[in-house]
Amino acid sequence: MKHLLIAAASLGLAFVLPAPTLAQDTAASQPAQQTAYVDLVAAMQNGIDQELVIDNQLAVVRSIWQADPNMVAAEATYPGLFDAMIDAGRPVIMRHNQELQDEFRPRYVAALAEALTEQEAARIAEFYRSPLGVKMLGGLSRTMDSRATIEGGVANGEIDIKDFDKDVRKSAGQIVGSLSAEEQSELVRLFTTDPALMKMNDLQAIVVPIRADMEKAGMAPARQKEIEAAIQNAAERHIAGG
Repeated sequence: MKHLLIAAASLGLAFVLPAPTLAQDTAASQPAQQTAYVDLVAAMQNGIDQELVIDNQLAVVRSIWQADPNMVAAEATYPGLFDAMIDAGRPVIMRHNQELQDEFRPRYVAALAEALTEQEAARIAEFYRSPLGVKMLGGLSRTMDSRATIEGGVANGEIDIKDFDKDVRKSAGQIVGSLSAEEQSELVRLFTTDPALMKMNDLQAIVVPIRADMEKAGMAPARQKEIEAAIQNAAERHIAGG
């Protein structure tokens, strides 16, 4: 039954902000009319500490720099260089990621509306706001670092959804492992007896393709260049003693 628990954790992971390799410029969408499907997306997105996830992702970026002898030498010559670059990139990444959420929210809502009744959507949202659901989303915030996605993007110049899936499974497994035996038993009971929650595994197949498009949008050149420029300018200022 462990796969049922991982499915529940993984569904929330699909709504995490993408790895910091970001997106095309698009205007933020207007707030959607409140429906059970909008509320379900909100329950998952709002239950995740997006800033903590970004911090986790930036820690991976830092580790990649620390594995590069040239970057290590630069940091040794100009102490605090990595911090200056990370600090410059973080607000740009946060802004762009929020724009991505706004852009893709209607697609998530529409997909959920095709798969669920309003009552089912409301029940799943209720679960993600329950103590167990909150604990799972909190664990997601602590464990999701997008390492495979980021390292694959650096190596190949593009995002591979297989890398994202690897990150999801790793984080979901850690979340499940953090639950007590009693909590796992309760979740298994819910996922095998509650008709709405029994659909959560099927929802994976619906939201992951949207997430794949979200990751691809995150590689658009315009936004990539903006992030790179912010980091490069910060490095130049730091090296110049600015």
